[in-house]
Amino acid sequence: MLQAFRVPSFVRLFVISFVVLCGLVLLCYRMAWYEVPATEVAGTYHRASIRFLKVDPLPEKVELRANGTLVLSAADGASIYQGAWTWDEKERIVRVDDPRWDRQIRLRSTLAGPRLSMRVSDLPLELDHPEHDEEVDLVKD
Repeated sequence: MLQAFRVPSFVRLFVISFVVLCGLVLLCYRMAWYEVPATEVAGTYHRASIRFLKVDPLPEKVELRANGTLVLSAADGASIYQGAWTWDEKERIVRVDDPRWDRQIRLRSTLAGPRLSMRVSDLPLELDHPEHDEEVDLVKD
């Protein structure tokens, strides 16, 4: 004789789905927001080309040297800034002594993996305005 098929209760299905979803969210977060040491961030980068974003005041070349020196250069090779840099692993951001360039370079998570980017606006981060959050990608040479 056939046994009656027992349908699990809605509450049980909801709890199991919730636990699985939370596990997937945690896994995705850990995959996208893992710790990146300063040795992996160090290198020479150039600014990605942007069509509709005004990036004239930004440097064309960014050198994050392994010895802790940051060199920002214009398209003609002229040095815009040179100074010491440190990597904040928690915020995933480059820190320097100059307020103009401090916290302007950061690592953000994308579908293709972490990507270094530079803020376009030189206004302070405290101002919550959409135009001040624009960034241009930095491509590692």
